[in-house]
Amino acid sequence: MLLMFNIADKLLDQITMYKLLRHCLAGLLIVALCLSITGSLAFSPVALTVCTLLALGACWTINQALAFIFKAPISTDSSLITGFILALIITPNLDKLTILFVLAASGLAMASKYIFTINRKHIFV
Repeated sequence: MLLMFNIADKLLDQITMYKLLRHCLAGLLIVALCLSITGSLAFSPVALTVCTLLALGACWTINQALAFIFKAPISTDSSLITGFILALIITPNLDKLTILFVLAASGLAMASKYIFTINRKHIFV
């Protein structure tokens, strides 16, 4: 049993928490996509894929713009994690209202990372 913990500990020491979380969230989205393809979820795989790509793209783009405006270091992992979380919690749909909601949620989520700061450090860290 101790050997398994040592192996797991060595594996986890080689990856940052941001990357581990990013991979876990991507895995959850892959599971959701598979369930959607089999009809186990109420939304289409196309809607899930489009909303996921939209959230990821919007978060990445908005993060790049805000980092430039505020002259802050860019954290790509952080923007991808935010995009994955939004893709997992917003019910995907291809109507205009959902697309606008995904874009607005992405903008608000990314802006909060730059607005709620003290001395360029996020207050929730």
